[in-house]
Amino acid sequence: MDEWKGTVQMKPMSRPEIAGRIEVPEVTPVTAMPSKQNGQRLMQPKSILVVDDEPGVVAVLTEVFSEDGYTVDAAANGQDALKKLQELAFDVIVCDIGMPKMDGPTLYRVIERQEPHLLERLIFLTGDPLNPTTHTFLQQVATPVLEKPFGIRKIREAVRHILRANERC
Repeated sequence: MDEWKGTVQMKPMSRPEIAGRIEVPEVTPVTAMPSKQNGQRLMQPKSILVVDDEPGVVAVLTEVFSEDGYTVDAAANGQDALKKLQELAFDVIVCDIGMPKMDGPTLYRVIERQEPHLLERLIFLTGDPLNPTTHTFLQQVATPVLEKPFGIRKIREAVRHILRANERC
C-alpha cells in the first residue's frame, strides 16, 4: 500500500457488513511503450502502430485506440513505419494501402522478408478497393482489410481479432 501512497482503515464502520476501507489515490494510466526484459514482455498495454498519410485518419484511430487503453504510435508512410518497427514491438499494425514514399504493399513485402511473424499483426485500410493493383494484391495476401470509410466498431473488432489470434501463438 505504501508504494501506492494509499491507506487502509480497519475501524468500526457505520454498516456492520463493511470491515474497513481501502483508499488508493487516482493513478494515471500507463502509456509507456512496450519493452522486453530477459526476453519476456512486461505487463503493459497492448500497442498499435497506425500507418497512414491522412492526418484525419491517424487522429481518429489514435483517439479511438487510446480510449480503448492501447498505446498508439503513428507513421505517415511505410518508410517511417519500418523505422518504428525496428525500434519498438507492436501488437497490431493498422496500415493504409496507398501512401507516398512506401505504400502498404511494399511495406508488406519488406516485412515478409525481414520479420514475417509480424504479418499476422497487420490490418490493411484502403480507400480504393476497386483499383486493379490494390485488388490483385489483396487477393494474394491473407491480411484483414477494411474499406474507407469504415466504422469504429469494425476497426475495434479487427484489432481484437488480431490480438486474440496472437495470444494463442
